[in-house]
Amino acid sequence: MKAKHFITTPEGELHFPNLFEPEEFMNKRHYSARIVFHVPKGDKSLHPIVNCIRDAAKDQWGADTPASLKAKLPLKWDDEREQYFITARRTAKIGPPTIFDAQNKPITQDDEHVMYPGCRVRMYLRAHAYDYPGSQGVALLLESVQRLGDGEPIGVATVDPDKMFGPAEQNDGSHTPPDDDPFPF
Repeated sequence: MKAKHFITTPEGELHFPNLFEPEEFMNKRHYSARIVFHVPKGDKSLHPIVNCIRDAAKDQWGADTPASLKAKLPLKWDDEREQYFITARRTAKIGPPTIFDAQNKPITQDDEHVMYPGCRVRMYLRAHAYDYPGSQGVALLLESVQRLGDGEPIGVATVDPDKMFGPAEQNDGSHTPPDDDPFPF
């Protein structure tokens, strides 16, 4: 039996949370979330994650770890944003991941609003090496998420309606379209 490889990530930023309702991915239903680390490329704080991935690969392939595996590692660097990220999934058959607050009290679906994109989290992940015909790699599977605190909400724009629209013109009903309307529907 292969060893199980678990890792608790450092604090990061939650992105794309699907923690309470599964989503469709590759014809299967999964719970998922992404954690983003705003650290410089090569930062040593992420080495335990890399070591966990390597250990899972060594257990699967030994010294014969496929060279092509480097392109499929679950810890990825985004050159454009200069940040690392992990997208972790959990099959819906197993059920949702456990979710806790900073005092390790459960967060339920009734409180899912606190798990918004941008909040501060840690994840507990399991490294799983897979070897299917035509596909080899190591995935980080989502076990648990711990909410550590608030962060800057992502995708929530502050809007100023005066800049966007200006004042509305009052329509007294006297405006009628011209007879030569270019859009005669």
